[in-house]
Amino acid sequence: MGAQSNYNLESSEESFDLKKEFLKYLYFWKFFLVTTIFALAIGFLYLRYTNEVYISTSKIKIKDKKESSLKLPTAADLFSNSKINLENEIEVIKSKPIISEVVKNLNLQTQVTAIGDIMQSLSISYPFEIILKENIDSISSSSYRLNIADKGFEIVDFQNEEKKISFAGNSSLNFKHDLPFEINNFKKNKYLLNNDEGYLIDFISIEKIINTLKSSIDISQVGKESDIVEINFTSTNYSYANIVLDELVNVFNNDGVKDRQLVHKRTIDFVNERYSFLSTELDSIEIAKQIYKAENDFIDFNINSSLSLNQTFKSEEKIFSIENQIALTNLLIGSLKDKRNELLPSNIGIENMEINKLISDYNLKILEKKKLILSAGLNNPSVKQINEIVSETKINILTSLQNHLNKLNNTKDKFSTQFAKYSTKVSDLPEKEKILRAIERNQQIKESLYLFLLQKREEAEVSFAVTEPSIKVVEFASCNKIPTSPNKLIVYLSAILIGLVLPFIILYFLFLFNNKIYSKAQLEELNLPVSLLGEIPEIDNQPNTTIFSSNERSPLAESFRVLNSNLKFFYEIIDNKKANVIMVSSTVKGEGKTFTAVNLAYTQSSLGKKVLLVGADLHNPQIHTYIQTDKNINGLVNYLIDNKFDWKSALNKTNKKINCDVLVGGQIPPNPAQLLNSGNFEKLIEEAKNIYDTIIIDTPPTLLVSDTLSISHVADIFLIVVRCNHTNVQVLDFIKDSYKKGTISKNSLLILNGLGANNKYGYGYAYNYSYGYNYKYSYNYNYGYGYEYGANKD
Repeated sequence: MGAQSNYNLESSEESFDLKKEFLKYLYFWKFFLVTTIFALAIGFLYLRYTNEVYISTSKIKIKDKKESSLKLPTAADLFSNSKINLENEIEVIKSKPIISEVVKNLNLQTQVTAIGDIMQSLSISYPFEIILKENIDSISSSSYRLNIADKGFEIVDFQNEEKKISFAGNSSLNFKHDLPFEINNFKKNKYLLNNDEGYLIDFISIEKIINTLKSSIDISQVGKESDIVEINFTSTNYSYANIVLDELVNVFNNDGVKDRQLVHKRTIDFVNERYSFLSTELDSIEIAKQIYKAENDFIDFNINSSLSLNQTFKSEEKIFSIENQIALTNLLIGSLKDKRNELLPSNIGIENMEINKLISDYNLKILEKKKLILSAGLNNPSVKQINEIVSETKINILTSLQNHLNKLNNTKDKFSTQFAKYSTKVSDLPEKEKILRAIERNQQIKESLYLFLLQKREEAEVSFAVTEPSIKVVEFASCNKIPTSPNKLIVYLSAILIGLVLPFIILYFLFLFNNKIYSKAQLEELNLPVSLLGEIPEIDNQPNTTIFSSNERSPLAESFRVLNSNLKFFYEIIDNKKANVIMVSSTVKGEGKTFTAVNLAYTQSSLGKKVLLVGADLHNPQIHTYIQTDKNINGLVNYLIDNKFDWKSALNKTNKKINCDVLVGGQIPPNPAQLLNSGNFEKLIEEAKNIYDTIIIDTPPTLLVSDTLSISHVADIFLIVVRCNHTNVQVLDFIKDSYKKGTISKNSLLILNGLGANNKYGYGYAYNYSYGYNYKYSYNYNYGYGYEYGANKD
């Protein structure tokens, strides 16, 4: 006990004795064994009644969301870095729209649980079909049970006071009932083969099942630079986990494909709108041309092949191309002026890589915004941030288009001037031919734009039809059929660890806060200034607590004989010619001083000595309980009050076998200390010395009252009884202080009472170091008048 070293009279550093500490705990091996077996039993029950949990794993690679195109990749495409934001993609995978689609595709709102002998388990292969008669949202949070019956099956309706509805055969379709579903194709043989006691049919709200699935999904990036993510899904049914995980990957892939198809769909719609307009214009130009030819009798004409005319043609071609670009630019500007932030047509022929890249980035932000709105809501800060980015990108595109348009107009003006210069050289062409040429030139421009839009529409439609997947499945869902939880090895190892550590902790704190004397070695470690005379074992099963015969061979009798033998050594030192006076006391009540005094007196009497036992404890006398007499008979008190009282007439004989006289205390006086110090007590002892060989005095506890120390001078030997598992170490500090002050004799000796009965010691009796801890120690012992104890409690 570490705290007890503070009470050593001589301070000395104690080295840690590992063997001693180990043996101290080893003594309680049964306690360790019981707690370990109990912990293992709890672990076994936990494994027995806990559903096993499996983890299904899938790996996918997120592809770059650049537009698919039939064109060969450019240098910019080859050297551009991936712009995949895996954090956004992970959030999209776990988003409510994606998981909601999985729930609807797999009908996860209908959940069937197999009821076994001990526990329930999720089932995906049950021996019947469920056909809903109502919308599942209207019956969510309802539960039913299906049991087998003699002629078919029965349904227990928990919503209707557990009403039972029986059905004959293997279907409920031909029976009238008010259940919101039908059971069809009930397979009795499969039911019996599964050895289930029944099935629970639960209809779960979509919000609840979505939250459950989201909590079971764990997504992480595989490597810092990787575009591959690992998706884990936990469930009590590994087949269910694989199915759900594969469907989640499929829905996420389809969602990405739909996003890409939206861009191509927008391009197709845009081209179709312009295509219809250009078709109308071409028809009007063609009609105007026919009317002009008819009015001017034009059938065909030859075009001069002069150099000026060829140059005019080249200038016209460049003007046609520029006007085509101007028309496309105006079309895009018109789309951008729409206040709604919608997808823009991409790759429609604008010959400006910067504008095309801005349009592509704009479309990606629009798609990302739509997903965030679905998963996070309109008021999410991320949505507002993307709105700002979209607005800025839209302004940049509009500015770039306007600059591009200005550049095209300037270029067109340049070529128009050049064209006019060359046209003046063709002065020999008829005026009517010039007008026709203008009509045909306008027709060529519209046809060129018309054909260009047709080409772009075909490209968009092909891209729409062959949109590549948004992900690549690296590993499809797979599940190790060894459950991840509960882990049997870890559970049993934890149980063993707890079974060993828990009693160790309990014992450690018990030892740490235990201030009781429990062994001879501990008493010797305190270095008290008085010697240890001997030990008395704790006798639990012996019916008599006193020694009545010299032939008695009980452990109790043998221990007192050893005690008496040790006293002979001190008799020789004292060399008292008269009787030896032995005073027996203790520090506090309950340490066994009266028990020791009585048995020591009986032991010496059994050896032929004439012994007087005096009950000087006038506060709480107990000797009368050992000799079975009334405590209020005449005794010591009568002589202390009046020394003329014949104290010999008040003596009690114990029995014929033992020659021991007992002088009890008598009635409890109001002033015990005053009576004991009146001088009559010393006179009585002097008279008794002439009659008896040994006088043994039972006195009050020294720590509680002053009576003992006031009369201790009459004693030749002062015995202080210390009891195992009762005497507090702090109390023994009183002995050291009293010895320093000289209030107790140098002939004081200790007796250790209450040693146990397990470890063999001495003459066959044994000591039991079983601890009965009591941490509510106090110096308020309530020791005084009228306090009564049992026969062996003093």
